[in-house]
Amino acid sequence: MRLPRNHPRRLRLALYRRMASLVKVCGVVCISLLLCTCSGGQPGSSASAQGHGVLVIAVDALRADHMGIFGYDRNTTPVMDELCAGAVAFEDTWSAAPSLLPAHCALLTGSDPNVSRRLFLLESEVADESRFEIKDQTPHAAVTFLSAGYRTAAFVDHAKLNPVLGFGSGFQEYSPIGKVNPGTGLAGSDVGLAGTSRRLLDWARGLDRDQDWFSYLQVSDLERVWNHSDPAADGYFEPRPGMSNVPPISNDAEAFFAQPRSRWTGGAVSLGQYEARYDGRLHRLDQELGALFEDLRRAGLWENTTICIVGSFGVQFGEAGLILDHGLYSSADLRVPLIIRPSTGNEFDSGHTSTNLASTEDVIPTLLELSGIPEPPGMVGVSQVPSLVAGGKPSRTFAFASCGYQEGGLVVGPQYALEQVSPGQTLGVHGPGLTRGWFGDEEEHPTAMRERFYDRRLYPLPNYRLQDEFLERTVPDDEKKLLKEAAIDRYFYSGMARRVLHGPKWRREETVEPSVIDKLVELEFLSGKP
Repeated sequence: MRLPRNHPRRLRLALYRRMASLVKVCGVVCISLLLCTCSGGQPGSSASAQGHGVLVIAVDALRADHMGIFGYDRNTTPVMDELCAGAVAFEDTWSAAPSLLPAHCALLTGSDPNVSRRLFLLESEVADESRFEIKDQTPHAAVTFLSAGYRTAAFVDHAKLNPVLGFGSGFQEYSPIGKVNPGTGLAGSDVGLAGTSRRLLDWARGLDRDQDWFSYLQVSDLERVWNHSDPAADGYFEPRPGMSNVPPISNDAEAFFAQPRSRWTGGAVSLGQYEARYDGRLHRLDQELGALFEDLRRAGLWENTTICIVGSFGVQFGEAGLILDHGLYSSADLRVPLIIRPSTGNEFDSGHTSTNLASTEDVIPTLLELSGIPEPPGMVGVSQVPSLVAGGKPSRTFAFASCGYQEGGLVVGPQYALEQVSPGQTLGVHGPGLTRGWFGDEEEHPTAMRERFYDRRLYPLPNYRLQDEFLERTVPDDEKKLLKEAAIDRYFYSGMARRVLHGPKWRREETVEPSVIDKLVELEFLSGKP
């Protein structure tokens, strides 16, 4: 088995070989150096161990099916495609949530996003940025790496990822987004991947050579596509002739079956033009990733750093009820890329594409195992290390998603899926407008429920015009039972964990039995008893 680069035995062997060579060349002088080193002298910088790095690049609104490695017909991601030749790509990865804050809660904690969802009497009256908080009792990637002796830093690209709400836990440096020009939504190199990369490199170059480190880059370039123009990138691809329809514009900031006013800058723009603009910006982002990789190589931080690129959530172009937005439970909202390039010394099949089911909850457990760090209690995510080699056994049976615009969620199996939502229970301050847009009236629909099973291999993006009864006939009864049992268990226990962590003590004691708390700890929804 190949020893890791920073393994003590391997370092000693390298040191002895170097000293033997020096003895042959310099004779007595080198013997003196050898004696000095063996008697406790400090080794020179050329013989000192290089620290191990772990870099997570989480890209908002990044769809897997718009990348070349996953079969897209446009050359949008040549740099990431080339990276995959020396890495492992996961083609069946699902985000735990289709919205910004819960998606990053799941990524940073390896936990169900509901565990970080705060309790309110009227959630529809609460702004999105106040609805989530990562509690101290919830495991956190940065806390775990910091406890293992790593230096930690986060470089974020969205103001809603507030360190006060737990996103900054464990990070010795938490660098927020730079000032944004209100006219363009940009501020030069302070914003986007260019800004987060510059801040990362400034920080990493200042570390000691033998220092282990963990960094989290959150990138929102693709979320800014709709709010400002970039002629060079926007015109890189020609619009598809078959997407010439101009979507209707809603007066609401969030809307179903129409383009939200918050994502419209004026004029009649077709869906094809919007898609071409998105693909052009993705190509620009890919080129900036290439520049970051070259900077890491020049700084000597490439070979001994595990690189992870993951989409935090996707975006729709009208496929399942949203236009230029995300927040439902379709594959356009949730199927994201996951690319892992382990550092030197780890065993993996270079260029392998895994078809095993994965979740964004699995990112941190996987990186911890690759780093030789025990996974803390309370993570429901599982390590995908077995899938880094061809033929590796699947680590999970189902993937789950929740915390979108509508109460409910999605359960995804290897072939079949179950979506359960309450369209009348929409979340966030724009909930009433979303309910009105879904039902087409001003009435309240608190008990409305939608449940649909479907074969996701036959219908990866089932159109809402397809009858649920038709889709259900594509799923065997035994698979329906398994999906439903998985949904009940996940959403019951994550809901109970939410009550325990975010509810007042008196309410928790009234509504959560001690036996349920024991089960929550056993199933890793809680790291321990409160």
